[in-house]
Amino acid sequence: MNFENSIISNLNKNLYLLAIIFILPISLYAQDKTGSDVDQGLKLYGSGNYAEARELFESALKKDPTSNDIRYYLANTELALTNYKEAIKMYSVILSTDKTNTNALFNRGNAYYETEDYKKTIKDMGTLIGIDPNHADAFSLRGSACFQLDLFDAALNDFSSAINLDSTNADHYYDRGNTYFMLENYSAAIQDYTNAIRINDKKADYYFNRALSEFYLQMNSSGCSDLEKAAALGDKDAKSYINEFCNDF
Repeated sequence: MNFENSIISNLNKNLYLLAIIFILPISLYAQDKTGSDVDQGLKLYGSGNYAEARELFESALKKDPTSNDIRYYLANTELALTNYKEAIKMYSVILSTDKTNTNALFNRGNAYYETEDYKKTIKDMGTLIGIDPNHADAFSLRGSACFQLDLFDAALNDFSSAINLDSTNADHYYDRGNTYFMLENYSAAIQDYTNAIRINDKKADYYFNRALSEFYLQMNSSGCSDLEKAAALGDKDAKSYINEFCNDF
């Protein structure tokens, strides 16, 4: 059985979503409370009304064009609206005068990732890690960018660093498991998927990828059991694999 194309498709899908997860809600960094436009914009952003929030932040920025706080809120809104190029421009303006702004660096790295400019993501995360070597998510995002460039050894190192800094994040284990899979170290991949499941047993992808690793090691019964769990959690690919490979288990 050759599952290489399936695992690559599954990995890319989940790594793409990774950057969305890493968008930091601007409400966590709300410090500018001087104008009603900003206040209302933050409330709208928090409720997911990004287009309306953008209009208010644009209005606030016209009134105070030197405010990097407002520009940051607006950039995050563009990021949430998937206007990645506009977000990158705004983060870059912030960083031109505030080179150690870790939030702007992190989110610009996310925007670069979404535009598939993985080298610039790696550069921004390297800068961020130089400023804050304990930033687990920066290691994770850099690892994801390395993964997309087939730099699997570098990705492995970054995901391991992310785990060392935050061992409670299931996705860190999952991402490292994916990397072990691509390096054909299926036993290590299974161990990492198992750790991810131990932390969060509600993610179909964790079971699906562990199943594929198990099939490579001829652990067919375990693999089919994991496919059943993935299918129960809504993975349509798992259902088709069960029909094709698991009738005898």
